Formats: sequence, structure tokens, C-alpha cells
Amino acid sequence: MRHRLEAYLDKVFDFSRLVDELPEGRQYPRHPWHKVFDAVFLGAAMQIPSLLQIQAECRSGALSKRIGRIGDDTLGYALQRQSAEPVFDLGCEIARRLKRNGVLHSAWSRGLIVATVIVSTPFPIPLGLRFQQDGEAEVPCALALWQDLVDRLGRRFLDLLVGDAIYLQAPFVKEVERLGLDWAFPLKENQPELLREAERFTAGPPAGVQAEAERELRWWHLPEVDWPAADRCVRVVKTVRTDHKRQVTVSQEGAHRKKVRARWRWRAPTSTPPISNSAPSRRCSSIN
Repeated sequence: MRHRLEAYLDKVFDFSRLVDELPEGRQYPRHPWHKVFDAVFLGAAMQIPSLLQIQAECRSGALSKRIGRIGDDTLGYALQRQSAEPVFDLGCEIARRLKRNGVLHSAWSRGLIVATVIVSTPFPIPLGLRFQQDGEAEVPCALALWQDLVDRLGRRFLDLLVGDAIYLQAPFVKEVERLGLDWAFPLKENQPELLREAERFTAGPPAGVQAEAERELRWWHLPEVDWPAADRCVRVVKTVRTDHKRQVTVSQEGAHRKKVRARWRWRAPTSTPPISNSAPSRRCSSIN
């Protein structure tokens, strides 16, 4: 009997048919491409970290009845000779159906469809994958991937791009906005002038405080902060969360210790006033 996951995929996405239509990259395959794909796909779904372990599962483990014997050399040989474009298109087709079915919406994002360049959610849904070429840095590689995704999914598929601080670079931000995306990146020491400005304007009392039993959240909101490296302004949000943890000892209960964690997050504006999502022709003045 097929696993419920595969039954669901066939019912919602007609997944088996889409996989069967993937072109074969080898001339005389001993194992058809759909068998290789199923082995790797199900191995990934089971969080099996290597082709060698997938081979073991196919021989005498969880995939032995579903896939059957297949070697790790065969898997690697087939993957090396398979074009990535049809698999990429398959993933985009699944993503479009997920969006139509409302799977990509969540309460925490307030209706926005958010994508990350770093997998950080409990159950991430990958939209695309691109391997870095020889001599290619991470940021240009990520930008090329986003361009491919926008070409296939359209400019209005995503609302917000979230990534690590390495992506807070003027050329990358400019290209992301040219693709029609808003963005939110943390700020670290790689943008020292911007960091100093933000620290100066958030040295005073916070704009708001939200207190709960186990934690307290304070935040500062700066609608316009000068970003000299990009010759523009950005919106700044700083949050400081204090977690209250109860410490229990043999002689006393109720003692508390506090753990403070500060995090900066930068985001492109989502409304036009007071600043727009396009780079202004002149630099804005600092907030006094």
C-alpha cells in the first residue's frame, strides 16, 4: 500500500503523472528516471541525509518495497546527467497549486506570502534550488535563483523576501526591488554606518512595550534612516525580547533570571509615505 503522503500528492497535484513526464537524461538507463526521482524524493521526505543511506533503505529498509534495490552510484550517475530545468519547473507547478489552495498563507505573516533564502520554518516548502558555480559568491547565486523564480512564478507570487544580513547590500536590494519584492534583512556589522545611525536613534525609550507572563517585547520604529552606502533611506525596526525563566532550587522557589536578546531587523517600506520602495534620486536627511 502506498504511503498517505504519496496518495495526497497524487490527489492534489497529480504528482505521479508530473514525475512520469520528466525527461530522461541517460541513453540506456537500467533504472528509469522516475524510480531514481522517487528514491531521492522519498529519502528527502524521510530526512535521509545521504545517497548511501538511501541505498540502504532501498535494499532492506523503509523503501525496500516501495522502490526496491538501487545503488548510490546509480543515483549519483542519474542525478549528474539529469537536467535541472524540468525538476525546477515541477517545483514551480507545485508552488502555484499550493498558493491556489491557500497553503502558503499563515496568520503570523498577516496575509503576506513570505519567502526566505535560509530555511528556518518548522516545515519549509522549497520553491527553488540553485547550486553555486565555480567562483560564484552566495549573494549573486541567490539573486540568479530569484530571477528564475520570478520568471516562472510571476512578480506577484511573493510579497516579502527575508534573508540573512549578508543580503543587506545595495546592489542586491536594488535588484530585489526591481523584481517587485519587498524585503526584510537583519542588520549587523557589515553595514557599520547604517548600524551606527540606527543605534543612535534607538538609544531612547521604545515606541511600544508588550508584556506577557514569560516574556517582554520592546520595539523601536524608525520610518526613515539614511543608508549612505545605498544613497537612500530605509525603514528600521529594532526589537528587544526579555525572556523570564523560573529557577527552582531545593531551598527556594520563585527566583528569576532574565535572558535578554536584541535583534535588528530591516525592512523595505510596504506603504508609500513616508518613503517608497524605490531608491530616491537624492539622499534623505537624518532624523533629529
